[in-house]
Amino acid sequence: MGRLIRVAERPIVAGVKFRADPHFRRRQTIELANLVCRAAGAGGNLAFLVSLMDPGRGPQPSWLPAICAINVLIMTGTCALTVINFARPDGPRYRLYGILQVAVDTAATCGGVLWLEMHGDQIAWPLVIIPVVVAAQRLLLRSTLVVGAIAAGVVLAGILTSARLLTEGGTTPVAIPVILIVAALCGAQSNASARQVAQLQQAHQQLEHQAGHDALTGLPNRSSVERYAASLDGRGMAVLLLDLDGFKQVNDSLGHAAGDAVLIQTGRRMKGLLRGTDMPGRLGGDEFIVLLPDADAAAAEVLAQRLRASICQPVDVGAEVVQVGVSIGVACRASGNPAGVEQLTAAADVAMYRDKHPVRP
Repeated sequence: MGRLIRVAERPIVAGVKFRADPHFRRRQTIELANLVCRAAGAGGNLAFLVSLMDPGRGPQPSWLPAICAINVLIMTGTCALTVINFARPDGPRYRLYGILQVAVDTAATCGGVLWLEMHGDQIAWPLVIIPVVVAAQRLLLRSTLVVGAIAAGVVLAGILTSARLLTEGGTTPVAIPVILIVAALCGAQSNASARQVAQLQQAHQQLEHQAGHDALTGLPNRSSVERYAASLDGRGMAVLLLDLDGFKQVNDSLGHAAGDAVLIQTGRRMKGLLRGTDMPGRLGGDEFIVLLPDADAAAAEVLAQRLRASICQPVDVGAEVVQVGVSIGVACRASGNPAGVEQLTAAADVAMYRDKHPVRP
């Protein structure tokens, strides 16, 4: 007799999720945008470093080339983290790498702004808004406010420690509330966006589940079974085909609600007997299938007997207790056998027919 195979849903869907999941798509879009910006920043710093070597520029501070070189190294390192996060939007260290990038962006930008405000001749404080916006992309409101407070603190330090700023009015205290307001707005928008993406992701997963599963029993449907079977190409496999005996009489005498109860209970009992790699499915009506990876005829027979004993137990359908039988056909292929699931299902169907209508001597 046959043995069931249970659908390994996560392995089957994992590749699809990586490309279609809204949450992952959002993360990859963020990483791609950050990669472009950091690459441009690294290129700009490198070009400036090269220009410092031009004798026509006149004397420059001795530490300036070193600062440019450090910036190039930092941006290159964060680009590497960005590439990792883009490739693995579901990776276990995605959030950690994102926080590191925000920390580096904040430190580098605030350090540059502080120096320019104190020693340069241009207003530079608006640049601190960049790490605030980046933090809002990656993190939520609370973390964005923290970055905004750090940026505002840096600008305040520049104002308080620079006599030029206080006397010439290059940067005024208005910069501080502006930075905090931007942080609050961007953080709130980040929270709203995260909620929308979570709702979209939930809807996407529900639709994905509905497309691949039977609405009544929750078992994988024919298309899911076929996809799983295709993933087992080249491996040994057993296919069990099950058909309930006496199901039509339950439907005719007690109604479709009672028949549905029998089908639901059958699905539950099947799933309770399977391994994590086995996949049960409902093909339609009262016909079920089980795929057993790397199973031989002996293992399939053992499972078939266990399924028969479980499914034939009485089922409470409300006002009545009913009992149905089950006919099971089994077909197997050895490792390396090219037979597909269609051929195995056809062979199992023949075996199931013999089980339902045994030839009597």
